[in-house]
Amino acid sequence: MGLATAFLEKFRLAEREGDLLLAFSDDPDGFGAVLEEDPEALADVMAASLASAPGAPAMINADCFASAACDQHGA
Repeated sequence: MGLATAFLEKFRLAEREGDLLLAFSDDPDGFGAVLEEDPEALADVMAASLASAPGAPAMINADCFASAACDQHGA
């Protein structure tokens, strides 16, 4: 299993557990791999996640140097 595929699985698991940011903090290499190898798959799982849990908007800017995230509790 590649890094990108593993990241997407971690993302889906984190979604079910209610902590989407955990996938990003636990697997930054996988996140980078999915951005490089299959950004459309990442966009699809993020869109599905946002559709099922409104109030958690996300924007990935491929041209940026760094990104930040905040969970529903402000952490």
